[in-house]
Amino acid sequence: ELNLNNIILYPSPAEDYFMIQYNTVIDLKKLEIFDIRGRLVSTQSIGINGNLKQYDVSKLAGGVYWVTLFAEQGKVIKRLVIE
Repeated sequence: ELNLNNIILYPSPAEDYFMIQYNTVIDLKKLEIFDIRGRLVSTQSIGINGNLKQYDVSKLAGGVYWVTLFAEQGKVIKRLVIE
């Protein structure tokens, strides 16, 4: 099972991009970004190399989003604010 504390999203608030950092061995597969109303606004596959990923969110409007990260061990939902 994934531990929320092992996965960090920053900066928050984000402007053009956000980073995903994980401090353990996690086999991340994909991420989905949902707006505050629960609408899916972005889906991206995640490659496996290192423990730090950067994702472009420059096309998303400012607001609160929920990022769902899918891995072999399960899924984690993190809050992201975009300016």
